[in-house]
Amino acid sequence: MNLNPFINLINNVLSLYSISLIIWIILDWLISFNVINRNQTLVKNLMNIGHYIFEPIFAQVRRIIPIIGRIDLSPIIVLLLINFIKDFLFTYFYKF
Repeated sequence: MNLNPFINLINNVLSLYSISLIIWIILDWLISFNVINRNQTLVKNLMNIGHYIFEPIFAQVRRIIPIIGRIDLSPIIVLLLINFIKDFLFTYFYKF
């Protein structure tokens, strides 16, 4: 029996966000290694959507932890924060 649908909704939204973030990161790597052509319409649209969705959060993380050399740690930190929030919600607000 599902006792707290609000926590489950937040969990599902965060899971969807993290899965789409992982897909966007893989797509970015494939473009960086010239596996996928950046000029294809579908790839260009997916990258624009990802940039629109993820870049505001990455910018907030980059204010705290800047890009080191050519390595951007903000996607990893965002994924860690998402997992922390999910664990926090289930630990403190999910009542059986």
